[in-house]
Amino acid sequence: MTEITELLACPEWTEYQKKNGLDPLGMQTSSVSLYQQLVPGISNVTLRVRYYGYYAWLSRMYAHRVGSTDPVAWQRFVRRAEALYALVAQANSETGVAGVRWAKKVLASDARPHIDFVSYAEPGSQTPYLKQPWGAYGAAYGAQLLQIGIFAEVSQHEIPVPSPALGDPLVDAVDAALRPIANNILRAIDAGRVARGELEDLAPMLPSAIDENGTERECYERILFANTRIRRQSDVGRRQSLLLM
Repeated sequence: MTEITELLACPEWTEYQKKNGLDPLGMQTSSVSLYQQLVPGISNVTLRVRYYGYYAWLSRMYAHRVGSTDPVAWQRFVRRAEALYALVAQANSETGVAGVRWAKKVLASDARPHIDFVSYAEPGSQTPYLKQPWGAYGAAYGAQLLQIGIFAEVSQHEIPVPSPALGDPLVDAVDAALRPIANNILRAIDAGRVARGELEDLAPMLPSAIDENGTERECYERILFANTRIRRQSDVGRRQSLLLM
C-alpha cells in the first residue's frame, strides 16, 4: 500500500517545483487573449494613458539628441527617463507610475540635494529601479504602442519611431504641453541626475497633469476611439468595445 501511495503522489512523469506569482498555472492566458482582441493596444498593465505620449515624445527627443541606432543606447535613454518619471511621481504623490517603490526608498534614504539615478537605470544594473531589462516600456507599453499605431517600425534599425498618422500629432501635442519644462526633463535624463528641489517643478509631466481641454487629450481620444483618417480592423474593434463599455 505504501508503494502504491508513493507512486500516486509522485508519478514519474512530473517533477515538483515551487511556483510563485499570481498565475502559476497560466489560467490568465485565455483572458489576456480575449481582451487583446476586444481592446487592441490596451492591456491590464498599461495603467496610465500618458505613458503612450511620453514614450512617443522620448522617441523623437532621442532621435534629435542621441541618434544612435544601437538598441542599448535607446534602452539606456528609456530607463533613465522612467527612473526620472518615478522620482517625480513619488515626490508629487502620483499613482500608477512604474518604479515608485524604488523612488520612495531612494528619496527617503538619500538626503543629498541631488538624486543620482544613473546606476539604477544602467542596463544590467545590480540595483535597478525595475528588474525588467527594458523597464515598464518593455514589460507593458512597447508592444501596445506598436499595436495601437503610435509607433512604427523602420527597416533601417530597431529603434521605434512615431508613426506619421498617429504618433507625430501626439508627439507635437505632448511637446507643446511639456515645453516649459522640456529642457529640464531632458537635462536630467542626459545626466542621470536631478535636483531634489526640482522634482515638484517637473509635476506637469505626470499622468494626472494632462489638460482635459487640451490637444493632447484630444489625441488620445481620437486614437482610442479610432477617430482618425486611418482605421484598421483592430481599431474599429477597439472603438466598438469602448463604446459598449
